[in-house]
Amino acid sequence: MRYNNKIVTLDGEEFTLVRPFYLSLDCDKAAKSIEGDATYIVDSECKDNMWSIFSNAKPNLEKGHQPYVGIHASSSAGYITGFTKEEFEKDIRFHDGKACEQCKEIIYSAYRHDYRVCSCDTVMIDGGRDYTRGSLLGIPVVIDFLTVTVRRAG
Repeated sequence: MRYNNKIVTLDGEEFTLVRPFYLSLDCDKAAKSIEGDATYIVDSECKDNMWSIFSNAKPNLEKGHQPYVGIHASSSAGYITGFTKEEFEKDIRFHDGKACEQCKEIIYSAYRHDYRVCSCDTVMIDGGRDYTRGSLLGIPVVIDFLTVTVRRAG
């Protein structure tokens, strides 16, 4: 599996936000193929599939394009869909996660039954957006994928 990890700050300390690419999509190439000014955000489950999500700073509103674009690629076909700002805010932007104070990683579960463990095996999380199940250890966090920032949950 490939990763698109980012360094983020939580309580003044640096952590690595572990962001796996769930789809085998070349996100840089895909962003260039989207009309407008697209930037890859995250792979996320919504509309009952895994999507590579892009923000589009200049959607072509005359053609009905949305500010967020999802690309889903399966072994037999590729699909593209638009997400309104409201759909993005509700279904994609924020995600529960867990921060490990030992290995300094923040992990999240992207979809139901996506069991994730940090690199030192101290913290786990599962359930995607359907439910959140995690270890008692670690700091519960909320990840904002649009701004790539993290805050304590609660």
